[in-house]
Formats: sequence, structure tokens, C-alpha cells
Amino acid sequence: MLKFKLDILLPLTLYFSTITFAVKAEPIIYTGNKGQYTINDSFIASKNQSSNSKIKHELITSDSIGLARLGMTIGELKAKLGNDFKYKIVDEADDKEFMDCYNPDRRAIAVIQAQKIQFYIIYNLSVEKLQDRNKIDELCTNNIKYQTKEGVGPGTSMVVAQKIFGKATLKYGHEAEYDQRAYFSKLPKSYKYLYFRAKVKSGWKAGIYEKDKSTEYPIFKSIIIKPNAYISSISIKKVKF
Repeated sequence: MLKFKLDILLPLTLYFSTITFAVKAEPIIYTGNKGQYTINDSFIASKNQSSNSKIKHELITSDSIGLARLGMTIGELKAKLGNDFKYKIVDEADDKEFMDCYNPDRRAIAVIQAQKIQFYIIYNLSVEKLQDRNKIDELCTNNIKYQTKEGVGPGTSMVVAQKIFGKATLKYGHEAEYDQRAYFSKLPKSYKYLYFRAKVKSGWKAGIYEKDKSTEYPIFKSIIIKPNAYISSISIKKVKF
């Protein structure tokens, strides 16, 4: 009898001890006819549970992306990252991926590991070359492995992001069509310096836009968001832009 119970209980114990790892918090991008994802509360809960254990060097917080933190110097970051990382000055002409973080008034240094850009250090055009003593005042990433503790990051579907952070409004200026920002109604106050860009895989408009007549300069906004829209990048800067 004892052997019979062990034969039954042992497999069950192993099953329930591993079942929590069955759902992996992967970023979601809708792909039209190639496939659809079902979004429900169980799915969101599984993403949140998995993201809570996300390792520190892939976490987006209120003032950091991975080990890079606003206010630290370039030299301090290099010391933290070690010799596995490389650094390269980039612009929109030689790096198409950089368009997700592009700002015409700023330059960027790509931080690279294993030939993959992890994130960008953004700095003013007036600075010819960043020195190790210079402090970091803006960061941006479009790398899908970086996420907030809630499981939101580049590549996350806007459907999922809105279930976590509330209804979103998209906005862009007439001189910055590439820069569609998503503003979430229930974004935690601690994330007030996080800025989310959105886009779709085909074309660029992630919403159905109309001109905002309440502003002096042409601003276009949309509360209707296309089902295949997703977050293309997250940036952090302690100044409203």
C-alpha cells in the first residue's frame, strides 16, 4: 500500500512543483494572418508572476534600464558592465533600429553585448564626445528582453500594456511622426519619467488619428489603437518631453 501511494504522490508532487514555470513572459506582437494571441486575466497574471523574478540587469525601473541608472557616470556604468560590452556612437543613418529611440536633437551611444544592442545612452548634440566623467541623463531601449516588473517592455502588445497600465492615448507632433508616444491612464506615479513609443509592424500609424485643436502647434492624438500595435521602445529622462 505504501509503495502504491508513493507511486502516485511522487509524480503529482513533481508536477505541481514545476507547473508555475509553464508560462513564459515573452513579449507579444500581433502578426495578423500569421497568428493571434488570446489575452485574458490568467495570461496577464502569469506575465506578472514571471516578471517579478526578472534578473536585475534586464529590469526597467523608474530611473534605470538594466544596470544603467540615470545620474551615474559613463565610467561607473562601464565598471559595472565589465569587458563583455562594447560602445558605439550611432545615428539614424547607420542604425535602423535606433529610429525607435531617435530624437533629432540628441546623439546616442549604443551599448552592445554579443553583437546585440542592449540599450542606448542618449545625450545632447552640443556634446561632441561623452567622457567617462559625464553623467547619464537619458536612456532608451528597444530590446525585447528588458521589461518593467509588471512584464511590459519593447515588443509588448498594446492590448496587454493597457490591461496592466490602463487605457492609452497615442500622440505625435507634425514634425515628429516617427515619435508616437503612448500615455497610459493608470501608469504608476513612480513611472512618470518613463516614455513609451508605439508602432505597428506594417506602416507606422498605431492609431486612428485626429488633430488636437486645443494645442497651438499641430498635435495628433488617437484613443483608437490598432489591434496589432505594440510598444517599440521605452525611454527614461527626468525632464518632460
